[in-house]
Amino acid sequence: MKQERGVPDAAPRMNRKPVMRAAAYVADPYAYYRGLRAQAPACWNPDVNAWTLTRYSDVMDLIRHPALSVGRLPLAQPVAGEGRRGDMLEQHLAHWLIRMDGPDHARLRALAKRGMPNRFADQMRPLVRQRAAALLGKLLSGAAIIDVISDYAAPLALAAICDALGLPEQDHAQFRHWSECIEQGAGRGCSASQVSRAIEAVQATRAYLAQQVGRVQASGLISAFAGSSVNGAVMSRDEVISTASLLLLAGHETSTHALANALLALFDHPSELEKLRHGDCDTGAIDELLRYDTPLQGLMRRATACFEWQGQRVSVGQTLVLWLGSANRDPAVFAEPDRLNLNRQALRHASFGFGAHRCLGAGLAHCILEEGLLAFLAAAPKAVRLARSLEWRGNMLFRSQTRLLVQLY
Repeated sequence: MKQERGVPDAAPRMNRKPVMRAAAYVADPYAYYRGLRAQAPACWNPDVNAWTLTRYSDVMDLIRHPALSVGRLPLAQPVAGEGRRGDMLEQHLAHWLIRMDGPDHARLRALAKRGMPNRFADQMRPLVRQRAAALLGKLLSGAAIIDVISDYAAPLALAAICDALGLPEQDHAQFRHWSECIEQGAGRGCSASQVSRAIEAVQATRAYLAQQVGRVQASGLISAFAGSSVNGAVMSRDEVISTASLLLLAGHETSTHALANALLALFDHPSELEKLRHGDCDTGAIDELLRYDTPLQGLMRRATACFEWQGQRVSVGQTLVLWLGSANRDPAVFAEPDRLNLNRQALRHASFGFGAHRCLGAGLAHCILEEGLLAFLAAAPKAVRLARSLEWRGNMLFRSQTRLLVQLY
């Protein structure tokens, strides 16, 4: 049998139908994951030219595998005519922690954690709560129908992260525009114009943050990163800018859609919604919502050496997709995994990653989600999701809706 793209003949292949790009997958990837976990938990998917891993144990083990790298993955689609500007986008994103490995990653992560310790999220909590209350006050005094994403989740997430960084409120709208441009132009399958706008947004963001280093509030993370020191090591100016832009651009979108997905899940499970509203659930309720429908569905890794896994040979240069969304629904770890249960015990969800590459802003993201949900449920106790079909964005790795319409009462 002829080998395909360097994959051994023995590797299980998936059906030729491009199911991962089909509307059915985008609307409900969890049914697709169930089939893979049962039939081919470690298989080669020719539709995405990558190995697909769907079991919790495989995902968590491979996140830490020494032969896998995050630093050699192309993020932006090559576009004719972009040339050096396209290279600039790749170079900037290459300095993000989520795109680094080895000693450089360990050094920069230690410095970032020194500037953003675990207690930082608790320090931010009163301000996030205040932001949520102010937004809801305006919404409840205005339109009866709102889009939870554009009217509440996105501005709340952005304001909270800008506050954390120490950036002025008058610039929040501009940051949101840049974030959206980069999200649309930094993935595979995007158009030339989208990539061009993403490059312009990266340039503008970098220029703005460069001006802010040394000027922002002493309590902000940019100042904390600039002053961070571990064993004599410090962040360079470029590293401060890149770490701040990671929190601002990537953190904003993830926190926005974590809140939107959680509200959708609660609207679809009214008994669980009432538990959360009345405080009748355990402290792990927010983690259960993150487990149930995480925005970040998968992580990509590139093999830097050949190795065997579950009877399959992974070759140098091949890509692996570790499906966090599937790991979170693995019945070997979570009883009744497709059920939302805000009293679930012993949560070990994969939504923030694991180990050295665990999400740097996980604590702040958790805070934004919790405060955003509790404020919404308290301020709009009779809110109803409008019975209209949902439209999910066609991104395999990031699960998000285009809008979520809600009637306020």
